[in-house]
Amino acid sequence: MKINRKISSFLITTILFLSILGFVIADTEFFPDFTGEGHGGCHGPITESASGYISLTSNSGSSVNPSETFTITIQILSFSEAQGRNIEVGFPSGSPGRGDNKDFSFNTTQQPINIDSSGNSVTLDFQVTAPATELTYTLHSDAIRRVGGGPSYFAHGDFIVTVEVPNNPPQFNNIVESRDPLEFGQQETFQVDVTDSETSVDTVFIELEGINYTMSNIVGDTFEYNWTPST
Repeated sequence: MKINRKISSFLITTILFLSILGFVIADTEFFPDFTGEGHGGCHGPITESASGYISLTSNSGSSVNPSETFTITIQILSFSEAQGRNIEVGFPSGSPGRGDNKDFSFNTTQQPINIDSSGNSVTLDFQVTAPATELTYTLHSDAIRRVGGGPSYFAHGDFIVTVEVPNNPPQFNNIVESRDPLEFGQQETFQVDVTDSETSVDTVFIELEGINYTMSNIVGDTFEYNWTPST
């Protein structure tokens, strides 16, 4: 009976230990698809840098076209905990990933970079392809100083980008007015070339004396309206 109680107690203790260990691993798996320095993956406790952060800029600004490939340039700054080390930086994009990274495609999600004695890095470029869906997204970048058996730190930065089809206004060129000044009772002809980078133009209005008139498409992108003032 005493042996059975000891076995039962041992089994319960083992189960509790494994359950706690599993919880700790699950709770501290911050970067599931990211490899830290000297470690096969970023499991275990990891602390945010007290001063370090990542600066992110884009060659396309804060707005890109659907499915457009653009460049994100990152630089790590003030990461004092990683001074003089070669660390990893990038965009964790697995499941669940970080921010909206999983919605984008990257030429690589992770690259090594050296941190100088001031906690800063050189700039590093990532080629990024936007999703097709028009929305505002947050790209999240992490830099990890990870040493097996030692303290681990990370710095991060976000970049907000809007994926949208550009709304460029029509262009008006070669505006021609046949008579100026115009005498009473004489007819005047207005002519203009109208183009739109996104679609074809089929209707053009001209406002004369506070009234809109429809111009006629005479050839190609050229529209014309003949007008005789009434007053």
